[in-house]
Amino acid sequence: DVINELKSDKKVIIITERKEHIDSLYQYLKQSYEVITLSGEDSENNKNSKWKLLKEGNYQILITTGQFFGEGTDLQNANCLFLVYPFSFEGKLIQYIGRVQRSEITPTIYDYRDIKIDYLNKMFLKRNVYYRKIDKQATLFDEPEQEIILSKNNFIIDKKVKIPFEKLEFRYGSISFKYNVSEMKTELEFDIENFEIRPEFEVLKAYFSKTLKLKNITISIYAEFEDGKLISQLALSNDLKKITKELIESVKFKFVAKTFLGKQNPVGQENLLDVDQLQNENNVKLYDSGDELLNDFLQNQNYKHQAHLQYLANHHERAFLKIRFVLNPFSFVFLLAGKTGFHIVLETLNTEEATYIWHFDNDKKSIPDKLKQVDNYLNNIRNNGRQAFIENPPDNFSRILHDYSADRKGFVIWKDLIEERIT
Repeated sequence: DVINELKSDKKVIIITERKEHIDSLYQYLKQSYEVITLSGEDSENNKNSKWKLLKEGNYQILITTGQFFGEGTDLQNANCLFLVYPFSFEGKLIQYIGRVQRSEITPTIYDYRDIKIDYLNKMFLKRNVYYRKIDKQATLFDEPEQEIILSKNNFIIDKKVKIPFEKLEFRYGSISFKYNVSEMKTELEFDIENFEIRPEFEVLKAYFSKTLKLKNITISIYAEFEDGKLISQLALSNDLKKITKELIESVKFKFVAKTFLGKQNPVGQENLLDVDQLQNENNVKLYDSGDELLNDFLQNQNYKHQAHLQYLANHHERAFLKIRFVLNPFSFVFLLAGKTGFHIVLETLNTEEATYIWHFDNDKKSIPDKLKQVDNYLNNIRNNGRQAFIENPPDNFSRILHDYSADRKGFVIWKDLIEERIT
């Protein structure tokens, strides 16, 4: 398509989103045509000199990313616009076309529909809603002089619907739902982009609903059939735009606090859990690391040992051990390194138990064995009680009591004692 247009002495703009795509197209076309590329790798001087050439018309092909072309200057000497990457946002489409349409030349727009890949096909169906709008106008910026009459074989849905939260499906970067079109005897699946969404957030639906005070989501849907075939499709929702990163973090924490705090550890199960084991208990996967979960606890509320946990997290030896968790009372387990040995430290989140420390040698290879020893000690505490363990502790154990009389004083004393023990 590009070469055919160039044979007619037209100037072509190709928009993609990948630098690698720019490079491969450039290598293919540069032997026969005057090609200019624009991307984030260009220096300011390079960009300025290239734009000068473009405005003067000293090029045949411009290959660039949507970001750079969308933010650039209008290019009034271009004849053809090739969109060779998937997107669905109307603003982008208007922006790209507008860059080449503010002139007497009416540009040709090339877009591509890949019907064999569902995701790419759906992106095109969304873009085609906007193309159908453009069809009715002389340009994007002029009002139509007369109404375009649709074929009798066209069927259009353009309405607002209410979809219950539980009927929504959370995917990577989008929220989908199904809608039955009885007139066409078919069911359409609509997809609304939201790059903050992940499938794991399915467990948060009730929390989203409660926080937003919405049982049903209002969604504007549009679909057009021509001769019985779906040719364009789009769904938009202001309600779903309210599911922002900030809301997700807040809701996620509410779920975690309710799910994990105060939960009993099943009999026979190990006490020291990593973040995956902790989440598997509830068939969820909201956190990729123990640090993420700890940070959520430290940032969302004030707990008795907030400062202590932050100190321990700052000194935790992540290279040798992931943060571990104990369910009851909810606690965090860290590995600290001294000059002569390692120290496994248990600190509760919000109960008044002392800080427990088990002291070991500095053999890195035996850290898994050391962890098993601590797990056995915790089993002993669970079976026989905390007091029995304290009255007859192992030789490598010590504890530090907390002073809650004054926040800063108590923490400073605790910190000094920790640093004395970690030798």
